Amino acid sequence: MSDNNKNNSSKIVATRQLMLDFFSNNIKPNLIEFRKSKEMTIWSIAILVGLCAAYASLAFRILIGWIQIPWLGTSSDNVFTAALSQPWYELVPQNRTVC
Repeated sequence: MSDNNKNNSSKIVATRQLMLDFFSNNIKPNLIEFRKSKEMTIWSIAILVGLCAAYASLAFRILIGWIQIPWLGTSSDNVFTAALSQPWYELVPQNRTVC
Protein backbone atom coordinates (compact mmCIF):
# COMPACT_ATOMS: atom_id res chain seq x y z
CA MET A 1 0.00 0.00 0.00
CA SER A 2 2.78 2.41 0.78
CA ASP A 3 4.31 1.76 -2.67
CA ASN A 4 0.98 2.72 -4.22
CA ASN A 5 0.86 5.95 -2.17
CA LYS A 6 4.43 6.84 -3.16
CA ASN A 7 3.60 6.15 -6.82
CA ASN A 8 0.50 8.39 -6.65
CA SER A 9 2.46 11.10 -4.87
CA SER A 10 5.20 11.07 -7.49
CA LYS A 11 2.56 11.28 -10.26
CA ILE A 12 0.98 14.30 -8.57
CA VAL A 13 4.37 16.02 -8.24
CA ALA A 14 5.21 15.26 -11.88
CA THR A 15 1.82 16.56 -13.07
CA ARG A 16 2.20 19.72 -10.98
CA GLN A 17 5.63 20.33 -12.49
CA LEU A 18 4.26 19.83 -16.02
CA MET A 19 1.50 22.36 -15.33
CA LEU A 20 3.96 24.90 -13.95
CA ASP A 21 6.25 24.42 -16.95
CA PHE A 22 3.31 24.83 -19.32
CA PHE A 23 2.24 28.04 -17.58
CA SER A 24 5.71 29.55 -17.48
CA ASN A 25 6.53 28.60 -21.10
CA ASN A 26 3.21 29.27 -22.84
CA ILE A 27 0.76 31.36 -20.84
CA LYS A 28 2.98 33.77 -18.92
CA PRO A 29 4.75 35.26 -21.99
CA ASN A 30 1.38 35.84 -23.65
CA LEU A 31 0.02 37.62 -20.57
CA ILE A 32 3.10 39.84 -20.42
CA GLU A 33 2.79 40.70 -24.12
CA PHE A 34 -0.95 41.38 -23.69
CA ARG A 35 -0.26 43.90 -20.92
CA LYS A 36 2.56 45.59 -22.88
CA SER A 37 0.55 46.00 -26.09
CA LYS A 38 -2.15 48.14 -24.41
CA GLU A 39 -4.88 45.78 -25.59
CA MET A 40 -6.37 45.92 -22.11
CA THR A 41 -7.01 49.65 -22.59
CA ILE A 42 -8.70 49.05 -25.94
CA TRP A 43 -10.86 46.28 -24.50
CA SER A 44 -11.85 48.48 -21.57
CA ILE A 45 -12.83 51.32 -23.90
CA ALA A 46 -14.81 48.90 -26.07
CA ILE A 47 -16.74 47.62 -23.04
CA LEU A 48 -17.43 51.18 -21.92
CA VAL A 49 -18.69 52.19 -25.37
CA GLY A 50 -20.89 49.08 -25.49
CA LEU A 51 -22.42 49.85 -22.10
CA CYS A 52 -23.09 53.46 -23.12
CA ALA A 53 -24.80 52.29 -26.32
CA ALA A 54 -26.92 49.81 -24.38
CA TYR A 55 -28.10 52.44 -21.91
CA ALA A 56 -28.76 54.91 -24.76
CA SER A 57 -30.99 52.36 -26.51
CA LEU A 58 -32.88 51.74 -23.27
CA ALA A 59 -33.37 55.49 -22.77
CA PHE A 60 -34.59 55.81 -26.38
CA ARG A 61 -37.18 53.06 -25.81
CA ILE A 62 -38.37 54.74 -22.61
CA LEU A 63 -38.76 58.06 -24.46
CA ILE A 64 -40.83 56.34 -27.15
CA GLY A 65 -43.07 54.98 -24.38
CA TRP A 66 -43.51 58.46 -22.91
CA ILE A 67 -44.61 59.76 -26.31
CA GLN A 68 -47.09 56.88 -26.70
CA ILE A 69 -48.82 57.50 -23.35
CA PRO A 70 -50.69 60.69 -24.34
CA TRP A 71 -51.50 59.28 -27.80
CA LEU A 72 -52.60 55.70 -26.95
CA GLY A 73 -52.85 55.74 -23.18
CA THR A 74 -50.16 53.07 -22.80
CA SER A 75 -46.44 52.63 -23.28
CA SER A 76 -46.81 48.99 -24.30
CA ASP A 77 -44.94 47.46 -27.24
CA ASN A 78 -48.28 46.27 -28.63
CA VAL A 79 -49.10 49.49 -30.49
CA PHE A 80 -51.59 47.81 -32.83
CA THR A 81 -53.60 46.31 -29.95
CA ALA A 82 -53.56 49.62 -28.09
CA ALA A 83 -54.66 51.47 -31.23
CA LEU A 84 -57.64 49.14 -31.65
CA SER A 85 -59.03 50.33 -28.33
CA GLN A 86 -58.89 54.01 -29.38
CA PRO A 87 -61.60 55.84 -31.32
CA TRP A 88 -60.85 56.22 -35.02
CA TYR A 89 -60.69 60.01 -34.95
CA GLU A 90 -57.75 59.91 -32.52
CA LEU A 91 -55.75 57.72 -34.88
CA VAL A 92 -56.40 59.57 -38.15
CA PRO A 93 -53.99 62.46 -38.70
CA GLN A 94 -55.78 65.78 -38.92
CA ASN A 95 -54.64 68.43 -41.35
CA ARG A 96 -54.36 71.57 -39.23
CA THR A 97 -52.95 74.55 -41.05
CA VAL A 98 -52.40 77.82 -39.32
CA CYS A 99 -53.44 80.83 -41.41
